[in-house]
Amino acid sequence: MTPHRLNPEEVFEDRYTDAFVRRFHGRGVRVNYKRDRAALDVGFHLTAPGSLELSNVRVWFQLKGIHRETLDAERLGTMTTVALSLDVDDIKKWYAAPEAVYVVIYLEALDEFIGDDIRDLVDESFADHQGTFTSKMDGLGKTFSLKVNKSAIIDETRIEGMLRHKSMRVDGPSWRGIPLGHRFDPLRSELQVLDPPLFVDLVEALLTAHGYRIRQYLEASSLLKGVEDGTDEAYLSLGTMYSRYEWPFSLSVEFGVSPDSDYRDEGQMMSVQGSTALFVHSHLGGHAQPATKAPAILQTIRDAGVGKVLAIGNASESLLMASYRGLFDDLYELPLGGGALAYSILTAPRVFAAFEDRLVWRFVNYLWDDPDRLGVQLAPPDEK
Repeated sequence: MTPHRLNPEEVFEDRYTDAFVRRFHGRGVRVNYKRDRAALDVGFHLTAPGSLELSNVRVWFQLKGIHRETLDAERLGTMTTVALSLDVDDIKKWYAAPEAVYVVIYLEALDEFIGDDIRDLVDESFADHQGTFTSKMDGLGKTFSLKVNKSAIIDETRIEGMLRHKSMRVDGPSWRGIPLGHRFDPLRSELQVLDPPLFVDLVEALLTAHGYRIRQYLEASSLLKGVEDGTDEAYLSLGTMYSRYEWPFSLSVEFGVSPDSDYRDEGQMMSVQGSTALFVHSHLGGHAQPATKAPAILQTIRDAGVGKVLAIGNASESLLMASYRGLFDDLYELPLGGGALAYSILTAPRVFAAFEDRLVWRFVNYLWDDPDRLGVQLAPPDEK
């Protein structure tokens, strides 16, 4: 019987794979395919920060090893990136995967792993604005070389950062063609009054998602008497809204349909972009009353070139409308309350995912797909 000889490449691969897996000890549960048909070496279902409980994040890795004889430490010292030739079909699969896929290189000369998200690597390679990876695939041939930054070491900090990856189901009802990852109707749901700290966290997340940047903090106590008296909590600022912030006048949205139509009016929409005055009212102690210095602070807002105040309150729209008309004078705009704020969060899937388990709803309605509804066909049926 001929003795089985060890394959040096298999030994090398097993050694660096085991070393890579050890880096995730206590940080995730290993998952892998029984048969290697996905061109992925290993995956991990990551644990929540500081816990052994599993998060909702799974990350996959394709490992490649480079011998020290191929790339020694001296040569690596002169390099900022390490190139790796990969099969184009594999790159396509990894790029389109619903969960994060990392390409990782083991550098034997340094005894270190470097790697990055396949989407970051691909997008960086095709950042010439003349087309995407998908549009250029036909001209790539069978393989393509991606460059991994030598400083992109897979260490504790990088592993913890992988918890930012989010995946969501896109097979449910969509909103105007946009997958939301939930079934709530953004226009016909309303938040309950929230605890003020949670309300502030939620509004901050939404403003961050819209690129709001504060350039001047103003004293809310100079505008609202309740803040001055200590019965209310509020924040006032001037800044720039870099992405358009849209919200509905929720009281104008139709919930039902008429007997002869299934059409429902979606109501009036407001928006703000650019120079913005922001008033966030996290706790309402009663009907809003202007403070003594309110005229002066409103003039400061006018002098900043702002025509309306974006007001977000922790109450229903009907209550806020009654309170704010006299507060903002000519700077009054329809405010965001529980209904409009519900629209904001339900159309921002990443924000919704971060707050989903902490939100309290006054009521919800649901989106439903109509499986019998035909798609749009621009040509009359008899012309096809």
